[in-house]
Amino acid sequence: MRTKLKILSREFLKNKRYMPEGATTETFRNNEFRNRYTDVVCLDSTRVVLKHRDNDYIHANWVTLPNGFKYICAQKYLCNESFLAPMNETNEDFWIMTLQEKCSVIVMLCDITEVGEPKCAQYWPDREDQREFYGQVSVRNVGIIPSGNDEIKYTQLEVEYNDHRTIVHHYRWSEWPDHLAPQLPNPVVELLKMAKARSNNKPVVVHCSAGIGRTGTFVSVDYANEKLRVAPDTTMLHVLKEVRSQRLMSVQSFLQYTYVHVCLLEYLAQINIIPRRGRYEAYLHEYREYLNVYGARMKKKRAEDEQNSSYK
Repeated sequence: MRTKLKILSREFLKNKRYMPEGATTETFRNNEFRNRYTDVVCLDSTRVVLKHRDNDYIHANWVTLPNGFKYICAQKYLCNESFLAPMNETNEDFWIMTLQEKCSVIVMLCDITEVGEPKCAQYWPDREDQREFYGQVSVRNVGIIPSGNDEIKYTQLEVEYNDHRTIVHHYRWSEWPDHLAPQLPNPVVELLKMAKARSNNKPVVVHCSAGIGRTGTFVSVDYANEKLRVAPDTTMLHVLKEVRSQRLMSVQSFLQYTYVHVCLLEYLAQINIIPRRGRYEAYLHEYREYLNVYGARMKKKRAEDEQNSSYK
């Protein structure tokens, strides 16, 4: 690992378990059956509160950027999870949250299944003109529309609840490996721009599976960009701590922490704040080189684990 990445690695590992002072998670503890993971906690201070529901809890937190723009960082259940909170109910809660907060954009950063394992429940109809009901919420697939990027799937959804009808723009990018980071920054930068352009300055819902790794990384890129506008001397460590003070455990790995830097540099290069050639180009090359080595190591370990399990 080269010098720059070593510095970032030490910085991230030193703060990997950062917890904001005075943080409480009592509501999370009291709703065990509505949480996908026992070790991915939800802060009381920034949690999204469901209105007019028997239970006001959903595993989702507000993240407010320095300019006031808001994201909702959420986690999604699997189809076979939470027998005490049926799947239709948790999907209904997700949609009611989206409507309640007048969100017109959802960004999905995972796939339904990944590497043969389920990652997320299907909470929208995937065929054009198909309609599905999630509790009292009706969702119709209006159409799948080219996004301008073949990797980003853009679907318009018509959502109805209590005689209220609205259009929600659903963006899905499923090329991001869990716990890891993508090779290039361009898809995330493009996706951020698409989502905010369609948001009408309303909150954007972002989720993956746990709602902290890919989701936290995505939101941190935009947070860092806005933070630099008002505090040019800010560091990425400041950004990490400020995002985690709203969505605990955001950015799960050193690779994701490094990827936030890469995406921010790409954004700044696109608007000609920094030159593309030179230090940014070298840093991107160093990052991709390390990512390839790490990915090969992980692939080898996975193959060894599968081979060992076949002998049992």
